[in-house]
Amino acid sequence: SLLAMPASLVGRRELVRELEKLRQNPELRQRSLKDMFVLWFLMVQATNDDLGKARDALIGVPGDSGVDAVFINQQLHVAYVVQGKLRESVMQRSESKTEVNSFAEFARVIWGTSRELKNY
Repeated sequence: SLLAMPASLVGRRELVRELEKLRQNPELRQRSLKDMFVLWFLMVQATNDDLGKARDALIGVPGDSGVDAVFINQQLHVAYVVQGKLRESVMQRSESKTEVNSFAEFARVIWGTSRELKNY
């Protein structure tokens, strides 16, 4: 399983194969490959292989301001706010300055008041 491998050693073909395996779960069949990538990332980096916690963290809906997942580890007092990009090749295209700034703006929102977060 790729979950046991360091993310830096995983090739795209192997990763896509693993993502397709994850998508066989009945609760995940309708999710995109990008969503599966975000789920895999959360399992590897944030949830200690807990599929349920990673699945519950997925957002990825229209109007989400580029935020694909939010996972809060209460025990460690850490929040993971994830925007996933699953590319065909590495370093062939970068995000626009507007897209990066929009995602970065979310950091200010989550540190604001609950009213600001709700209005976002």
